[in-house]
Amino acid sequence: MPINYGIEVRLDVAERQLEPLLRAIDNAIKIADSELVKARERLSVLTSVLTEGFGQEVYINGSIAHGDALSPLSDIDMGIILGEPWATRDRWRSPEKIMTYTCDVIENLASARYSEISADFAAQKRAIVVRFSDDVRAQQRDFTADVIVALAYDEGGGVLIPNLQRQGWDRSDPIKHTEMIRVANQSTNLSFNAVVRMAKQWNREVGQPLSSWNIKALALSCITRPMSLTEGMHQFFHHAVEALGVGLTPDPAGIGAPIGLEMQRSKVLEYLHRACDAFDRMVVGAVSEDLHIIHELLQELFPTVGTLPRHRERSGW
Repeated sequence: MPINYGIEVRLDVAERQLEPLLRAIDNAIKIADSELVKARERLSVLTSVLTEGFGQEVYINGSIAHGDALSPLSDIDMGIILGEPWATRDRWRSPEKIMTYTCDVIENLASARYSEISADFAAQKRAIVVRFSDDVRAQQRDFTADVIVALAYDEGGGVLIPNLQRQGWDRSDPIKHTEMIRVANQSTNLSFNAVVRMAKQWNREVGQPLSSWNIKALALSCITRPMSLTEGMHQFFHHAVEALGVGLTPDPAGIGAPIGLEMQRSKVLEYLHRACDAFDRMVVGAVSEDLHIIHELLQELFPTVGTLPRHRERSGW
């Protein structure tokens, strides 16, 4: 278990040392304006394409919609909800047929804007992956789009999303998820997405034991009011250790299955215990104004932060 240093009564003292450093890291890792403009442009094109091809509801979700995108951006997320006749017909068969058709729609209708665009779902569990260039080197530097083909579902809320591993459909509610995060950001005065960004950066640094959605679902349970990043990160790590120690994270919308892990749970907990302990020791160092230990532990939690630019374009969402 994380070491108990009596952190609860020391966070306000530690903030004087830690808050400017954590805010600087958050400012360095958040998506730049130029990248955000490019992402929104691509989402707009794909929205138009899917609307033209199907005439159905299109939604935007993921880090761009939620306001917690990191740089470099790895992907953008969106989906289309197919009503009748797809909803009744396709729920009884493999998602592959309608997903193959959707790939053709994207490639045919978006080629006027992106001549090398391609879409496929090879080795994916749920999403169609859209690449905007055929150049392998360009792909390594560029972000993709993940498109979910969902079926309307009126028998209990939410939608049905593909599960290619079992050639069937799972229940979820991505629109409600996005609304829950919008409310969380509003009620916490954006503390929520600042903590999520930092947690996602830590997660990226250690090999991504958690999905981004798992991080957000965990944060929904513990970042519930305006707070500093110092308090927020302390709350997140401690809550994640406790919650995942009990079991998988439930779907916050109460519709889908518990959120799976990217590694064995024991390994995920090992990473979280280590991060929790490092953050607690950093708080102790901040209280005693030990700048050496503060920077040493920041480097442990965010080892690439020294290579990130110190000044970045500030971006909204």
